[in-house]
Amino acid sequence: MLATVFAMAAMHEDMHQRAGQQQQERQRAEEVGTVLRQQKVRGNGTEHEQTDSVS
Repeated sequence: MLATVFAMAAMHEDMHQRAGQQQQERQRAEEVGTVLRQQKVRGNGTEHEQTDSVS
């Protein structure tokens, strides 16, 4: 019986660790998406400015 309790406690802790890792991965993906969107906006603005200066 005691072994079962320890096994369940260990499994519970593993589940929490995996959930935390998944949350960190989602946060990183959101941060990368934000950076890429900012770069795209800057890139589009830069292209537009370059096109205007060439004309």
